[in-house]
Amino acid sequence: MILFIDKITAVKVTKELSRKILKETQATLGIAVAYQETDLTNFKEDKENLFKKLNNNKNTLIRSTPFRGISITRECVDGLSTSGKKSNDNIYLSDIAYAKRDLAQNNNRASNIFSNLLPENSNVIFPDEFDDLGQMEGESHIAVVHIDGNSMGQFIDKKIAEKSAYTEAIPIMREISIKIQSLYTDLFKKMVAMCNKAITDEEVKKQIRLKNDNLPVRPIILNGDDVAFVCDGRIGIQLAAYFLDELAKTPLNIEDRDEMLSACAGVAIVKSHFPFFRAYQLAEELCASAKKKAKYLNQTDPGCWLDYHIVYSGFQTDLDVMRSGMYDVPGMDKVSHVVEFPQYNLLIRPFCVSGNANTNELYKWENMKTLRSEMVKIPRSRLKGLRNSFIISEENAKLQQEQNSSRNYHLPEYSVGGSSKYTSENLFQANQTPYFEPLELLDFYLPSFEKYLDAPAKVGE
Repeated sequence: MILFIDKITAVKVTKELSRKILKETQATLGIAVAYQETDLTNFKEDKENLFKKLNNNKNTLIRSTPFRGISITRECVDGLSTSGKKSNDNIYLSDIAYAKRDLAQNNNRASNIFSNLLPENSNVIFPDEFDDLGQMEGESHIAVVHIDGNSMGQFIDKKIAEKSAYTEAIPIMREISIKIQSLYTDLFKKMVAMCNKAITDEEVKKQIRLKNDNLPVRPIILNGDDVAFVCDGRIGIQLAAYFLDELAKTPLNIEDRDEMLSACAGVAIVKSHFPFFRAYQLAEELCASAKKKAKYLNQTDPGCWLDYHIVYSGFQTDLDVMRSGMYDVPGMDKVSHVVEFPQYNLLIRPFCVSGNANTNELYKWENMKTLRSEMVKIPRSRLKGLRNSFIISEENAKLQQEQNSSRNYHLPEYSVGGSSKYTSENLFQANQTPYFEPLELLDFYLPSFEKYLDAPAKVGE
């Protein structure tokens, strides 16, 4: 939001911005703009009118596509028209390909762009290549994490609801924006410091193979309450939960009053060379899934929630289609709970990391962590056999667990309040089980990291 002296100046600036974006991104990015003329008397009313216009412009915007070459234009390997520039191996490049390679130069490396997030007095760096996040050979998964604040627009509107004058409303909005940026930056620094401390642990070193002083995490976006980062696929869920838990414990002081914020996270776990754009889209969709469940259970105080998905092969664009095919047991009826968020036989998530007084014990991330830590005491081969049997049928899962129990490998009892209790003999209730998710996390959760999550490092460490 920018205040101009007149509309002529505003249009001139936004035209120049549009031209710059068009030229530098070759129409891969687009913007929507709206203007609201004002006499500077009622900020609240002007803001509401401005956003109505902006939403209308977004909905009617014709989406542009990258420029393709015409018949007399030299074509590059990516199908776009050449920029006239060549790579080191003498191959013609499009503007987009050239820009990507230019970003790989030293002055644009991740550690330079995000240098303020690195621990002080340390030589560690953020890796530029996703292959350098610490994955072990044969386990080349990365986690793309997207975190977004809950109802920040409503939070700001509430703060300026009684302040119609520009001189009152704008300073408050600026204060909120600056303090949110500072808060999220400090939380990210704390997370990076914790990672830096964890990778000195000998047990962690055996599992996360880092080279050249790399950290196992790389920031992508840190803009207000909008955060995105990439990390080793085995710690993505843990880092997302850590960030949310720290946010839930850190007050934001606005107008000499402490306010508690909340956010939700989506974690897409994919192969290192999976198309990043699709992985990021999935992370956003998972974040939206977490928000939907959180707000359904408590509209006024949703709390911090987490959802994740592991892509083993292929990719469907619709999350519900993927989950119905993977996490609904053949021959079993749908989950019988009547709610307004998607449910599946083998999934309990999204999980509540912190907050939300209306949360069922079944949905709490802390309880799922405890269940996982108890289940891993059973031999890994038997747990993997049980995991595979759940996907086949309910009968197959019961038979597999009967065999395990006959060898004295019982699943831990899992109580969710009242008379509801899951056991080795009672794997499903209301056509849903909590035992599959800990089994799925066998390869995507590092217990050696846990002690550093529970006792996080300070920012300067």
